[in-house]
Amino acid sequence: MGDRITVALLTEDTYAPAFIEGVIKRLIELKVVNSEIYICKGKDTYRKIQLCTDKMRRIIKNIIDKCDKILIFQDADGRNREEVYEEVRSHLKELNSNVGKKIFIIIFDEEIEEWILHNVHKPSDVLKRTRSYEKYQLPNYLNEVSSERIQNLRSFKDFLCALQELT
Repeated sequence: MGDRITVALLTEDTYAPAFIEGVIKRLIELKVVNSEIYICKGKDTYRKIQLCTDKMRRIIKNIIDKCDKILIFQDADGRNREEVYEEVRSHLKELNSNVGKKIFIIIFDEEIEEWILHNVHKPSDVLKRTRSYEKYQLPNYLNEVSSERIQNLRSFKDFLCALQELT
């Protein structure tokens, strides 16, 4: 299709990068996004990160030239998404000019599990009660993600937009 595009995945959950990578692979198979997306798997490019800290900004500053795009994922946990977005953005300081170009902030209405079990409050709690779900199992739930079912979720739309900006 074109040149290879490198993407860093920064999340607040330890197991989310592997899960998100699986979603990207599925979207590539479905030809929804560029087939030349390559996930950077370095120490600072594929990891859990404490968001809204100076350390987050330092890590992003360190990797900004190592990857074509940096995707930052943050749970809103039911709070106002725009406020959470601005909170994350405020910690980027001098990197703010890269937001929407090289840095993409993706806010889940609740949490990443909304892509597995959407339209419920606290999907991880529902999964725990109904399926004995534990966070380390997140990548195992990849087959339950249906891009058709979650295409209207704001977090998924933002994710697709960030990935499609790559082409």
